[in-house]
Amino acid sequence: MSRLRAVARRIAVPAIAFGMTIAYGAWLQPEWEPIRDDQQQYLALAHGLADRGEFTRAVAGEPFIPEPLRAPGYPALLAVLCRTVGCGHWPVVIAQALLFAMLVMLVAALAKRTMSPRAALVATVLVAAYPPLAFFAALILSDLFATALIAVAGYALMSGGTRGMAMTGLALGLAALTRPFFLLIAIPFAVVASWRGSVPRRQILALLGTFVLAVAPLFLYSFAVFRRPFTGSSGTQLWLGYFQFRGTDLDTFERSEAEGGAARIKAFVAERDRSKQPAEFLQLDADLGSRAVRLIAHDPLGYAARAMPRSVELWAGDLPVKEGIALPVDARAVVLSGELVLLVFGIAGAIVLARRSTSVAGALPLTVIGYVWILSLPLWAEERFSLPAKPFLVVAAVAGAAALMDRRRRRSA
Repeated sequence: MSRLRAVARRIAVPAIAFGMTIAYGAWLQPEWEPIRDDQQQYLALAHGLADRGEFTRAVAGEPFIPEPLRAPGYPALLAVLCRTVGCGHWPVVIAQALLFAMLVMLVAALAKRTMSPRAALVATVLVAAYPPLAFFAALILSDLFATALIAVAGYALMSGGTRGMAMTGLALGLAALTRPFFLLIAIPFAVVASWRGSVPRRQILALLGTFVLAVAPLFLYSFAVFRRPFTGSSGTQLWLGYFQFRGTDLDTFERSEAEGGAARIKAFVAERDRSKQPAEFLQLDADLGSRAVRLIAHDPLGYAARAMPRSVELWAGDLPVKEGIALPVDARAVVLSGELVLLVFGIAGAIVLARRSTSVAGALPLTVIGYVWILSLPLWAEERFSLPAKPFLVVAAVAGAAALMDRRRRRSA
């Protein structure tokens, strides 16, 4: 009986994450947010891997069509589901609900290394009950998978040893293979390991070596198909990021670049020959990237000033509700205020943990939060892009709140 109680206590909090994901799935079906057409792109690539053994969106009977935009990590996960339990939406939701539950257990391990058991429990429950994580876990999008991989990397880094460092590099590499945004993440993890963990050089090499091996397919595919080291949408994201929160009062130069970019996008969308679309997309992304650089050089101060509202959008912008549902203004204000409070306490707590703790665990929250924030600043911002840092932000926020309460108790004593 005592064993059953112990098991029940262990699975109670992860069960919250699982249950919330299933509840969101029940709410979002049967449309599953069609405006987020990334889902259909990921499924098409998964079918290409599962049915043809090729990384392509081409369907049966079509010749191979290369993929210039999406990375293969998440489609590979979906392809495994397609070949086993099926890749209908509900099998994916259940698999990602289990992944979210695993993420919660990893967060519990991190929290226990950095704070009291009671505070660690609070942090773990907050992550399990955090609506945006459950919302995106219920959709066929890569965000939850990337979040789990970063958490796995953090847990492996805390474990230490050559095996732990190799597992860290592998998890970080898979995260980069899922979202190329993380192609530089191994560098700060290696710095933290060598600085805080006093890790021997051979273990740092194990981390970096497995990372390189994990991301190699991304570069090999790009070289083989496109004759370039890397593809993606960085130029498009930079162009969109310039105009985010810019308003409509554009000057003559900005209007010219905006209209030129919009015309290029319209021409790309109008291209119906699927065999030509990959090359057209690469040209579009390069063109938009060049326009973005010219725009930033034209008004660097204005672009830098808009980093603040982009940051707010990054950490507190999205609402985990169905498309088309408009929450009352008061409800939106409450959600925004809560997210901003979480951000403030999270930053303060991450700094406290990094200063007070001499362990790798204490430096991890600030490392992940800082990486996500710094690399996101120049680009188009959506809150889901910050999800991989949110578990670390919650842990740090609880640590910051606990430190503040301890300080108040000492003053009143």
